[in-house]
Amino acid sequence: MVCARAGAHYKWVMDTTELSRRVEAAYAERALLSQPLYRQAVAEVLDLLDRGVLRTAEPKDGKWVTYPWIGRAILLYFGMRKMEVQEVGPFEY
Repeated sequence: MVCARAGAHYKWVMDTTELSRRVEAAYAERALLSQPLYRQAVAEVLDLLDRGVLRTAEPKDGKWVTYPWIGRAILLYFGMRKMEVQEVGPFEY
């Protein structure tokens, strides 16, 4: 388990090994995203990234280590979300 601090509250999240297994499985077989277990894993990774608990890459022993499974979670998240039009002044995105 990973302890993620949010303000004065602590939230226990599943082990990153289990998160990575679920993300990798869903990336290999997108149909798994119809199951809440896999959707929750992807959402949890994005939440941990937003809070600064996880990083897609970090320096270790003078070299950069990357975590491809986190990048895959980001790609899966885009596929899970609906496209929405955003308007900012005269611009539309």
